[in-house]
Parts: sequence; C-alpha cells; structure tokens
Amino acid sequence: MEDKTFLAFSCVHAPLHDPEAIDWLIETIADTKPDVVVNLGDAHEMAWASKHADIEDIDCIAEYEANNEILKLIRKASPDSKRVFLPGNHEWRLHSPHIDSRVRQALHWERHQPEFEHWETPVKYENCRHRGVFRLGQVVFCHGFATSHSSIRKEVCSLAREFGLYVHGHTHRPTQPGPPERIKGGVSWPLNWWVANPGCLRDLAPDWAGKCDKTLWGQGCVVGRAQLLKSPRMKVCWESHTHVFRTYDEWRCS
Repeated sequence: MEDKTFLAFSCVHAPLHDPEAIDWLIETIADTKPDVVVNLGDAHEMAWASKHADIEDIDCIAEYEANNEILKLIRKASPDSKRVFLPGNHEWRLHSPHIDSRVRQALHWERHQPEFEHWETPVKYENCRHRGVFRLGQVVFCHGFATSHSSIRKEVCSLAREFGLYVHGHTHRPTQPGPPERIKGGVSWPLNWWVANPGCLRDLAPDWAGKCDKTLWGQGCVVGRAQLLKSPRMKVCWESHTHVFRTYDEWRCS
C-alpha cells in the first residue's frame, strides 16, 4: 500500500514571521523532502481586514510580498513536493461581512502572490469533517478552531476518525517534541485519537498579546508518514513526530 510523507507547519503571520524560524523550516524541508508540504494557515497577519484594523500598522501588499518570498523558498527547498494551503482564521478575515465583496476580490491573497500558482487550496476554513479538512489516509489536517484543552479534544474527535491523527495549528502551542499526543477522556482514559500541533513560526511577543500567557508558545513543524488507505482500519496506519525549533523561553532569552 502506498505511503506518503508529509511536513506540516502553521501560523507564519507574515510579515511578523521570525526569520530564524523560517530558515530552520526551509532547512528541515530541504532535508526531509516530503511528498506533501501542508501549510496549516494564518500565513498572513491580515490585520487590515480585521474589525480591529488599528491593532497592527501593516501594509496589505507588503505582507503579501513577504509571504510570497517564503512560499518561493519552500518550493525551491523541495520542488517535487505537493504543496497544500489550508486557510486559517486570519485569511478568513477577508470573508467578514464588513469587507465589501469588490474589495475581497481585488485584495484576495492569491491575486497578489504568484507563488500560490504552485499550491493547492482544497478546502475553505470551515468546521466540517467533510468539507473543511485535508486528508492523507488516517491523518487529517486543518488550521483549527479551538484553544482550550477540552474544546480541542472535542474538535479532534469530531474532525478526525477513530485511530486517526489530527494535525492542527491555531493555538501557537506546539505539542511536545516526539510522537503525537493521545487524547484522553477525563483524566486518564485513553481514546483512539491522536493530535499534533507544530506551533507557529512568528515573532513570539506581539504587542497585542502583552497580557496573554505565551509560556507554552513555540516554533516547530510536524513530520510524518501516512498510508493512503482505501477503507477504514481499526488500527493506526501512520507515524508522526513533532519537531520544536525553540520554545517561547528559548526565543525570549536568545
């Protein structure tokens, strides 16, 4: 049965990305040359499309140009990889009701970044296991919606199937380095679902988050392999490891 290797990353938030973390990501992609590279979304900050547009003073085109350069580096690092982009909540700001549809069309990220010609965008940002996730066998990829432990557990069991792995971003909190975490029901009852989170690749001290607890934030990626199953299996048919470049404390003290 055919296997596919993958590498997933999330939350670049260009142009607020961390150049050292991006360099590390590019080196990791070049070393592993995965069959599929999955960008889990929030590639752009898109503060200009937020209801709170004054939170960051960032030019729209400048941020698109910054992300386009990162996408180019990824393509050159592993030109034979399939590249998949899954929009996150920051991209989906462009679909907010307060954004005029004509503005949305003119300022869509794909219109201003030539590198998106080399990426597939198979789903929208939608909390739905049928239309909002990208699958490789039992491995499900999605930007993510929840932030609390209990809500993420519910999200995993909803969007992934039993014996599957759910790879998501959104929280900026990477799972522990090594194998993915097994979801538990209650305090100690293990369930047959697993979760991995690569964290983010951005500056880890944004001004707006001054009062937020960032101690669990970190920069990393998730690397693994999945069997391309044609029917469900009552066993795990994938492997995965989270690689953490550096934690918030390491970043802050560097």
